[in-house]
Amino acid sequence: MNASEFVAYVGPPDIHDSTITSVTRQGDSVRVELRTLDARPLSLTFQGVASIMSQHPEGMFLYALTELASPSPPLRRFVFANSDEESASALEVLAENFTSDTAADAPPKA
Repeated sequence: MNASEFVAYVGPPDIHDSTITSVTRQGDSVRVELRTLDARPLSLTFQGVASIMSQHPEGMFLYALTELASPSPPLRRFVFANSDEESASALEVLAENFTSDTAADAPPKA
C-alpha cells in the first residue's frame, strides 16, 4: 500500500484480529459478517456499493479495515487488511459509506 493512498483505519476496534465468516451482496449493499477474537458477532453493512473485489475472503484473519484514497469520489475505497501477508484472500469494497452492528450485548459463542 502506497502511503499516499492511506486515508484512515475505520470501523470499530474489534475488527482487529477478527475473522470474516461471510460476505453477501444484495442490490447496492454488501454485508460482511465477522467473528471477533472473543467470538462475538460483528456485522458491517456497506451502502451505495459500486464494486466489490473478493478473493476467498471467508476465514480471512483481519489486521484492520482501512480506507484508501478513492479513484472516484464521493465513493470511498474500503480495504480489509489481511493479517497473513502471504495469503491470497482479499476483500475490497467501493461504496458510499458503511455502518457497523457490534452486538455488544451478545455473549461469546462457545
